[in-house]
Amino acid sequence: MMRNQSKASPAFFWRVFLIVAGLCLLASAKLMADDSAIKVRHVFVPANRAKDWPKGEFEGYFEPVPFAEYEEMREATRVSRSTRRGVHIPWQSLTATFDAGRGVLTDGRWAAEVRSESKLPQLMSLDPLDVPLSELRWADGDAVWGTAPSGETLLRVETLERRLEGKFSRQGRQLQRTWQFPLRLATATVTELKLRVPTKYSVKCSTGSLRGPLSTGEEGWRLWHVNLGSQSRCDVLVMESAATTTTEPI
Repeated sequence: MMRNQSKASPAFFWRVFLIVAGLCLLASAKLMADDSAIKVRHVFVPANRAKDWPKGEFEGYFEPVPFAEYEEMREATRVSRSTRRGVHIPWQSLTATFDAGRGVLTDGRWAAEVRSESKLPQLMSLDPLDVPLSELRWADGDAVWGTAPSGETLLRVETLERRLEGKFSRQGRQLQRTWQFPLRLATATVTELKLRVPTKYSVKCSTGSLRGPLSTGEEGWRLWHVNLGSQSRCDVLVMESAATTTTEPI
């Protein structure tokens, strides 16, 4: 008794493979379109050898953080993912020096990465930002921004991705031996604040994770680093205190 055996041609398998691969590519593209959030790439490097850290556009901005703190920031990114549509700020950073004689955050620098899903010009709100910015500009040219009749601060965005920079200063309010700085920042996925303060002062923040004092390499000065995650409001306290022991990032 003979059994009828049929054998599929190699061409058939190639057609099936190409169809399946095409469907996978379409599904992948849809997922990327549905979620244009920041993609996190994990890179393991020796924390004590900065020369081995990744090179490129953000070289010099890397800083090792405790793993638990990284997990908190990553979770904050997930929570705010639903708001990252249209024009948005994935990352912003503020750096300033505390002038103890005047109670002012001076030499302030504000930097932000601005992303858009469209090449068409759009207006993006910087609210609830209340830090007095000046000389606001793109890294490669002038920025168009201003205040609407409603009091809202608006920025004209014309490209898919661009770096925004500005300067600021902030007068504090003195409470005995403490200076208080209420800060309202632009809505962003990740916000960080770096303060350079005299050694005899310490820093506290009402939200986020705080690290410091860290060495600045300058005698008489220390650095305090606040990771706010997706929070846009905080109260920073700069307090005169006894001498503190300098710590290094881990």
